[in-house]
Amino acid sequence: MQFIYITLLLLASIAAPTVCTTYLPLKPVIPLNHRVKIDTLIARDRVRHSRILGGFGVSFTVQGIADLNSFGLYTTQVKLGSPPREFTVQIDSGSDVLWVNCNPCTGCPHSSGLGVWIFNFHHCFFTIHILICGVVFILLPLEPRYRFGAQHLLLVALYCIQIKPNFFDTTSSSTAALVHCSDPICPITVQGAQVKCSRKVKHNQCSYNFQFQDKSATSGVYVSDDMYFDTIKQSSLTSVNSSTTIFFGCSTYRFGGLTETARAFDGIFGFGPSDVSVVSQLSSQGKTPKVFSHCLKGDGNGGGILVIGEIVEHNIVYSPMVPSQLHYVLKVIFLLIG
Repeated sequence: MQFIYITLLLLASIAAPTVCTTYLPLKPVIPLNHRVKIDTLIARDRVRHSRILGGFGVSFTVQGIADLNSFGLYTTQVKLGSPPREFTVQIDSGSDVLWVNCNPCTGCPHSSGLGVWIFNFHHCFFTIHILICGVVFILLPLEPRYRFGAQHLLLVALYCIQIKPNFFDTTSSSTAALVHCSDPICPITVQGAQVKCSRKVKHNQCSYNFQFQDKSATSGVYVSDDMYFDTIKQSSLTSVNSSTTIFFGCSTYRFGGLTETARAFDGIFGFGPSDVSVVSQLSSQGKTPKVFSHCLKGDGNGGGILVIGEIVEHNIVYSPMVPSQLHYVLKVIFLLIG
């Protein structure tokens, strides 16, 4: 009898006491115990800053090279539509819009070459954590006469696991609706991105076009549909399944680095300050305060949670942001360490 051990990375989702908050589990693209050279981190940070556009477009955490260390560090899953469909998206505080692949899509990758944590191998004396894109461990039980203290024979097989991206289909969701040019949210400019509305646009839809300094681009239409999330009640600190209707982008075209299978996430989750961001939408609906926090896990495989809403904790100090900025800007007076 053969036993195939493949274990997906699980993330901690324990939140601090909260009031009217939602939370999303975070998953690190680069594992916590996967060493990255300091010059690589510096280069990645410089690239990230170069993607923060000042005049036209928004910033993406994607590049045109198949280098795992160049990606943004965290992803999460969002559920959209009825019935709900799960999408793996990158967290990006430098852009505003939540957008996902739309069906049909030109240039959207149909498979992912991302390396992922696929299992932990447990031996009777030690544990090995493996980060790969294609190795399967098969344990074969040995006959008693061949057992010399070990219980199984370990075989290694090379295998490239292809992660298939998801695509949002407005015709498959009973609650999906197109955003028209007459909708008040359509004229909102998202960090200089083009928002198109004309008679030439099919069905008078509100469409967008995001372009980036690395020559990559994506375009599509805005839709509204249900988003599902977990809400934490202050009284009982219990998690409750909730949903609300939000606006998000449905990309029908990807160009340049966004077509690479090495970065084939389902989309981008923008946490910028614009009124079209999910954080702002939940706040305007009275679901949560306009606050979000990254609660990162510092041990094990990393990860953590992303909390939308205030965290009630006596030792948390809030500092106001510089107003009227395209991005989050904090005025630093001094730093005290130790």
